[in-house]
Amino acid sequence: MVLVGLVGLCVLLFLVVLMGRWSLRRSSVEIAQGLKELTPLGTSYERAAAVLERRYSKTKKNEKTGFLLQEMTHQETVGVKSIEVHLGQYFQLPLGRTSVDAFWGFDTNGKLIKVWVWKITDSL
Repeated sequence: MVLVGLVGLCVLLFLVVLMGRWSLRRSSVEIAQGLKELTPLGTSYERAAAVLERRYSKTKKNEKTGFLLQEMTHQETVGVKSIEVHLGQYFQLPLGRTSVDAFWGFDTNGKLIKVWVWKITDSL
């Protein structure tokens, strides 16, 4: 009986750690770092697209332009090709719903140069 309880506790702890590792509630920087483990800088456009299409259902490839990096102090276009993935959303009171999207930018040689995560919160 004690053994069953210990196994159950281990499984529960494993699930909590796993959920925390992939939680969309982490900071944008932490999420981007995890995505770079999937597709390290220097990965080819084709390889990244294949990996991301297998893992995520909402993948948008753009072979004609980079993505628009939008930060508080500036905006810039990153790369000449890009991939966008909607990672999901979560709800948090009192703020509202937060949508989380990730962008991969590729240089003229088709190599990954930046991964950026953008969170947008729709307030109530």
